[in-house]
Amino acid sequence: MALINYLDKLKKGSLWSLIARIFGSGTGFIVTILLARVLTLEMLGVFYLIQAIIRFSGLFVKVGLDFSIQKINGIYSGNKDWSSVRLCTKSMFSILSVSSLFIIILLASIWDWLASDILKSPLLLSLMFLVLISIPLRSMEEIGSAFFRSVQEPKIGVFLFDIPRQTLFMVCLFSIFFFYESSSIALVVGAYVVSSSVAVLIVFTLLFFWFRKKKIISNTEVNTDLGVKSLVFLSAPMMIQGSAAIIMSTADIWILSIYSTQDDIGIYGTVVRLTTLIVLILGVVNMVLPSMLASIYKSKDMQAIEKLLRMSATWGGLIAIPLLLVFVIAGEDILGLVFGDNFRSGYVVLSVLAISHAFNALSGSPGILLQMTGHHKVLMKITLFWAVFNLGLNILLVNIWGMLGVAVATAISIVCQNLTMMILAMRLHGIKTWMYNPMMLFK
Repeated sequence: MALINYLDKLKKGSLWSLIARIFGSGTGFIVTILLARVLTLEMLGVFYLIQAIIRFSGLFVKVGLDFSIQKINGIYSGNKDWSSVRLCTKSMFSILSVSSLFIIILLASIWDWLASDILKSPLLLSLMFLVLISIPLRSMEEIGSAFFRSVQEPKIGVFLFDIPRQTLFMVCLFSIFFFYESSSIALVVGAYVVSSSVAVLIVFTLLFFWFRKKKIISNTEVNTDLGVKSLVFLSAPMMIQGSAAIIMSTADIWILSIYSTQDDIGIYGTVVRLTTLIVLILGVVNMVLPSMLASIYKSKDMQAIEKLLRMSATWGGLIAIPLLLVFVIAGEDILGLVFGDNFRSGYVVLSVLAISHAFNALSGSPGILLQMTGHHKVLMKITLFWAVFNLGLNILLVNIWGMLGVAVATAISIVCQNLTMMILAMRLHGIKTWMYNPMMLFK
């Protein structure tokens, strides 16, 4: 009976997440098409590089707060202790202010060296101001989404996860496409900054009305567990884990920027965004699964945990397998028709990455299991190891096969990391996380 209740919660919780992710993926797909149409391959490569910089730098701005507040606020909101939630939120924004200022100053001081000597992109030199503004804005969006998910407001939380910025950016790109005869990378990045600014304004507006609705009474007692120092120490290990995960997912773009051309980055970055559709359902489930796993684990019902994980992996597989077949069979035509003939050369890269992402989807969520069952340090070590392995293999293979070498290195690393986590889930808990017979969905 308990398992049935959790499966129902997973289905209901995943519904809003699914709607949001489908809308977000749809607008993201349109954005990718528009970018390919309004920018040259070189400028497109620079834009993808900028997004990698924003994503990587944002990790150190957030310092793991997007994970830690879900744990802390989840506890206090469950007890309706809104004063503690407010105190935690104040500490969170204090940390964000300091970390944002530090990262902006650091990047500004090394920007010339980074753009010219490391990334070898002269276009980046003139875009420093816009990129630096984007970093804290994007981080605040993600923190806002994490906050509302942590206080049991999943509808608002999933809405704030990319949708406002992505939708506004799509509208801006449509305007550029129809009303400008020629575009520039500065104009596109400027539109991205405007979209992010409006999205952050929405975040703060929702926060203001949410706290006012709770009618919070000031907490006169000092709660050291919610102070800045305690929050930093709690978040730091999660930041390390997140750092390794970001390195794992962006190493290919960094290595291409150093050893290859901006045109290659433009093609490769477009292919990467196409293959993320394969793990759409996995991402949906992983937004609502963690708290459920932590709750079931307290009762030590390992059978229920395994069924929950394998059911969610099976849902993911129903999307991953058909998309994999479509990309392998008709990938070249899809790239040519949707993005332009210049992108047809990315077909083999598309096939390689699609296979690895399909394996990721069919593996389920072994990483979430390890994190929610007290093995977050083990997970951190696994992620760090494969991130370093991925970086080294990327450097080795890019010099042999170029863009394809980067794809092969990334695919091998993704598969090996998931295999490692699946094996550890079996050894530590005796739990299988991977997909099983799809007919189980109807039992």
